[in-house]
Amino acid sequence: MPPIHRRQALARLGLAALAPGALAPARAQGKWPDKPIKLVVPFAAGVSPDVVARIVSEPLGRALGQPLLVDNRAGAAGIIGAEVAAKSPGDGYTLFMTVNSIMGINPNV
Repeated sequence: MPPIHRRQALARLGLAALAPGALAPARAQGKWPDKPIKLVVPFAAGVSPDVVARIVSEPLGRALGQPLLVDNRAGAAGIIGAEVAAKSPGDGYTLFMTVNSIMGINPNV
């Protein structure tokens, strides 16, 4: 078995993490996705979570047959991006990529 490069491993890990949740609307609504999917990242472009999102978005978009558009919403310790994702329609076309501090610490501060 050939060695797996770090970038390939991150992409596979991201696909494994995102795909089950992203594919749930496909079972419930039939034909999904039929338009591009937005991936909200609550960090500035170029930082580690953004890089991981961009690595994951390309193979996941190919697997789903629609592009994943990375939407960087930095600021307020991730609250701005979380709010954008929370207020988006629940139609399965908005995904949210986060880290523990945004979902675990910010609500308690």
